[in-house]
Amino acid sequence: MEYKTLVELLIERANTSTKGIIFVEGSSNEEILSYKDLFAKSLVVLSNLQKKGLLPGHEVVIQLDNNKNFILVFWACILGGFIPVPLNVAKNHELALKTLNVWNFLIMPYLVSSVQNIDRLANTYGLAEFINNIRDKIFIENDLFEGNEFGNIFYPKDDDLAYIQFSSGSTGNPKGVKLTHKNLITNSTSILKGMKLPLQGDLSFSWMPLTHDMGLIGYHITPMVAGYDHYIMPTELFIRRPSLWLQKISEHRITNTASPNFGYKYLINRLDEESNKNIDLSSLRLILNGAEPISYDLCKEFVERLATYGLKRNVILPVYGLAEASLAVTFCQPEKEIQTLKIKRDFLNIGDNIQIAKSGEEGITLINVGKPIDKCYVKIAYNQHVVSEDMIGNIYIKGENVTSGYYNNEKATKEIIDIEEWLSTGDIGFIHEGALFVTGREKDIIIINGHNYYSHDLERYAEEIKGIEIGKIVFTSYLNDTAQKEEVIAFVLHKGKIEDFIPLVINLKKHINQGFGFEIDKIIQVKEIPKTTSGKIQRYKLKENYLNGLYSEVCDKIEKLIFE
Repeated sequence: MEYKTLVELLIERANTSTKGIIFVEGSSNEEILSYKDLFAKSLVVLSNLQKKGLLPGHEVVIQLDNNKNFILVFWACILGGFIPVPLNVAKNHELALKTLNVWNFLIMPYLVSSVQNIDRLANTYGLAEFINNIRDKIFIENDLFEGNEFGNIFYPKDDDLAYIQFSSGSTGNPKGVKLTHKNLITNSTSILKGMKLPLQGDLSFSWMPLTHDMGLIGYHITPMVAGYDHYIMPTELFIRRPSLWLQKISEHRITNTASPNFGYKYLINRLDEESNKNIDLSSLRLILNGAEPISYDLCKEFVERLATYGLKRNVILPVYGLAEASLAVTFCQPEKEIQTLKIKRDFLNIGDNIQIAKSGEEGITLINVGKPIDKCYVKIAYNQHVVSEDMIGNIYIKGENVTSGYYNNEKATKEIIDIEEWLSTGDIGFIHEGALFVTGREKDIIIINGHNYYSHDLERYAEEIKGIEIGKIVFTSYLNDTAQKEEVIAFVLHKGKIEDFIPLVINLKKHINQGFGFEIDKIIQVKEIPKTTSGKIQRYKLKENYLNGLYSEVCDKIEKLIFE
């Protein structure tokens, strides 16, 4: 059957499928929710929301830690024609401010959350006045599951808005990606084709947060479209016990899962081989790798370390996507080893034709992230003109999976979508032999003496130094008006004494100068590298902190110690 909306999808699955969702809460703590029960329980939540006056088109901010409760509220909104707005629970000041900023951008919002989260917003993070003003718009999660009455289903059109995906860093002017039923069904169906699924007996497992598109679309909605069982584990549980990811893959014979670079490195650093010696990963066919620039060396280390557990060398599948595409844009061929291309660093400017580095020559190694998935189109353009293969330019996308714009934000929409409906991704790259290679984010380019350097390239190069690990160094730059030059800043995660940090500063300066031919202006010791829920580094936040003077004292101490 061809589904045009998520409502049709859930009803069909509830009526015909014995499959469902398995929520993993520990080694021996799992709860099964069939699609049939998901439908029935969501209708109870819908009834309670409708009794409180919610109507189709009202927005519902969902801030819930419990994955099962999150999914039930999400589907209740879908069934009622409400617009779900998933947000991370406010566990720090930034997430609390994001809640406030997103709320102020919505039109008729309501909030579903826990007593603990509401208390944190009001008392811990100073939003008491905000909470008091919206008390009649707040619904406590446990109250929504009481009773046994079913709500009235709203049957949307395929072009109706299904939900809004706000970006992970929406602390200022929020950008909520509008995703319709057609966007989501199209992308999920295309993802399955790209993965060569569904296969009989296929099972997926995810620890990605449901507030992120990879977790919600890639590893919840897409398995529902395929019609198979899927396992979901809280991200916090993965952080506490990363080996549980492998244990559950082995126990349930999982065939596909996902992780960005962060997850590979995090697990490798904490892998206890002795206690996990009975793990068998031979069932695993695919590990999708996306959300941030893919590190070939890290992928290689991951498969080599886990080969002893039966992990295949061709299991990692590089992909490229973004929230504005619902999720996915390009996929590599499943069950093929990662393909790379080494290009010379002197030809990285937009408009340059790439030059492939010969054996032994220095260069930047880029990952082939595949060809466009079904019903999605990619073009590379420079000065608004499509360029030929092997020329670097701006990456644009178009298709039935691509958003029509940002919610209640016409200005931001016009900035990224042209009159021919091509959407600017903000990424830079090129096409080589029909496949996409992403060189970096346009906003992450550092321009020194007319040459382009990508933050992630500098970071990978810096990781060659002992004491610097992946995800623990961040490069950015800013225009120093006084000095009239672009200054390069490196933030390094280092939790030791500042005196012990100085040798690292000296080695890093020398290493970058030898490799790239310029001096780093500032190297700053930080105690935390801010990241999104999917592990993507938030460079802009460190830069903002620096410009606001938060690291002035640290910088002065480092300067003094270097010149003593």
